[in-house]
Amino acid sequence: MMKKVLVKATFVITIILAILFQVSSYATEKSDKKSNVKISEGIYKIILADSPEKSVTIENESSSNGANVCIQKYNNNVNQLFKIKYDKEGYCEIIPVNSGKRIDIAGWGNGVNIEQWGENTTSDSQQFTMSKNEDETYNIIGKRQNLYLTADETSSENKINLIGNEKDEKKSQKFKLEKIETPENGRYKIVLANSKTKSVTVKNGKIENGVGIELNTYKDTAKQQYEIRYDSEGYCEIIPVHSEKRLDVCGWGNGVNIEQWTENNSTDSQKWTIIKNEKGNFNIISKRQNLYLTAQNSNSSNGTKIEGHEKNGENGQEFYLEKIESNKIIDEGTYKRFELNIETNNPLNLEDYPKKLKTLREKTGLEEAIACGTGKINGEDVVICIMDSGFLMGSMGAVVGEKITYSIEQAIRLKLPIIIFSVSGGARMQEGIISLMQMAKTTAALTKLDEAGLLYISVLTDPTYGGVTASFASLGDIILAEPGAMIGFAGQRVIEQTIGEKLPEGFQTAEFLLEHGFIDKIVRREDMKETLYKLICYNKGGQHNEK
Repeated sequence: MMKKVLVKATFVITIILAILFQVSSYATEKSDKKSNVKISEGIYKIILADSPEKSVTIENESSSNGANVCIQKYNNNVNQLFKIKYDKEGYCEIIPVNSGKRIDIAGWGNGVNIEQWGENTTSDSQQFTMSKNEDETYNIIGKRQNLYLTADETSSENKINLIGNEKDEKKSQKFKLEKIETPENGRYKIVLANSKTKSVTVKNGKIENGVGIELNTYKDTAKQQYEIRYDSEGYCEIIPVHSEKRLDVCGWGNGVNIEQWTENNSTDSQKWTIIKNEKGNFNIISKRQNLYLTAQNSNSSNGTKIEGHEKNGENGQEFYLEKIESNKIIDEGTYKRFELNIETNNPLNLEDYPKKLKTLREKTGLEEAIACGTGKINGEDVVICIMDSGFLMGSMGAVVGEKITYSIEQAIRLKLPIIIFSVSGGARMQEGIISLMQMAKTTAALTKLDEAGLLYISVLTDPTYGGVTASFASLGDIILAEPGAMIGFAGQRVIEQTIGEKLPEGFQTAEFLLEHGFIDKIVRREDMKETLYKLICYNKGGQHNEK
C-alpha cells in the first residue's frame, strides 16, 4: 500500500516539476525575446562600454578571410566601422566596411576566436542578435551556442582580442553602438570641404565611357550633380545625373584614375561607402582596396584631377555633400498625367530592345523617356512635358514623339500654354527612320499650336542634342536654358573632325548660345517656376503676383 502511495506521489511531483520547468522556460524565453531589439540598419562603430575610446576593429586593416577581430583605440578608420544588416530570419549580420565580409564565430565553446570570413548563409556562425540592457548598453549574441561577443581580459591593453563566451555579468560583454551618419538616397552636389565652391565634375560634361573626374567651380549643372543610390549590400553607387553612368575606380593602388563608366554590378570598382567623419565632413571610400576619393595633391584649383588614394587625412579627402532638393515646377497636387497606353512595336525587330525597355521601366518606374500632363504653376493652368535622361538618355522614339504631339493637341483643345523640358541624346537609333519621322511630326503639331495663337516655352537642360534640338526643342516662342547646359546637334568632336577646325571655347554651352542669340534667357533651377509663371502672365496680358 505504502509503495503504491509513493509511486503516485512521485508521479504527481514529476508532473508538477515538468509543468514548473515549462513555465520557467517559457518565462525565460519570453523575457529574452523582450530584451532582444532590432536596431536600424546602417553603419556603426561598436564601442567597448567601459572604454569608450576603444572600438571593435579588424586587425591590421586586413580584408582577408581569417583576419582577427580585436578591440583597439578608435582612429576613424574603415576597419573600425561595421554595417548592420538583417537576414530573412531576423538575425543581423555584422559586416566590416573595409572588407565586405562577415564577423564570424570561428568554432565552438568558451574562448572561441572571432574572425572575419566571407558570407556563408549555410552556417549559424555569422548570425547575431542584439540585446539591450537597462544601462543602454548592448550584448551581441551569436546564434551559435548563444555565445556572447566578449573582450578577452587576458589580452594586452593596446589590443584586446574579441572572443565568444557564455553569458556572464562582466562589463567585457557590454558594448555601445554609435551610428555613423551617411547620406540617404537622393541627388547631391559634392564639393571640397575646405573650398566649397569647387565641385566634383565630369570633365567637359561628356557622356562617354572613360571620361575623367576633376574639380571645377560649381555652376549648378547636371555634370556636377550625382544621384546617390544604395544597393542590396549597403554600398552606394555615385551616378552623374547627365550621363547615368557610374563613378569607377579604374585600376588599383595610389593615384588610380576615377572615371565614369557604364553600370557594372560584377565589379567592386563602382561600390562606395560615404561616411561622416569626426570633423563633420564626408569621406568617400571605394570598396576596392578602401581607396579614398582624393583631389590630387589636395589642390582646389579648377581642373584638379580626382584620384583614388589610401587614407592620408589630408584636405583632399574631405568632402561636403549638399542634397539638392526637388524644385517642383508644378503646384503640389495639381499634376494630372495623360493616360496614353502606347508602346513601341520594335520596328527594326531588334532582339534586345524590348528587354532593355522592360528593364528600364522596372528600374526607373517610367513608362518612357517623357512624362506629359496638365498642372498649375502658381495657379496658372499649363500643359507640361518633361523628358528624363534616365530612360535611354531621353532619346526620342515613336512613343516619345506621339506623347509630345498628343500634348500639343491637348494644349490646343484646352487653349493652354505648353512647356516642354528637354534633355536628350537625340533620335532613338533603335527605331531607325521611325524615330527621325518624329521630328517632322512634332514640328507640324507646333505649327498648329502657333496658328491657334498659344504660347510654347521650351526649356533646354543638360544635355540637349540631336533630333530633339533639330525639332521641337528649338521652336519655342521663348527658349530658356539651365546654366552650363550643353546644347547642339552633333557633338563638338564630330563637328571639329568634319570641318577640320578648332571650335571656340565654350561652344554649345548655354552661355555661348545666349551670347549668339540662340536662346532667350538662362534660368537657374530654383528660379524656374517663378520665371515660367511671369512669362505665362505676361503672355495673357495680365499682372502676376510675386510668390
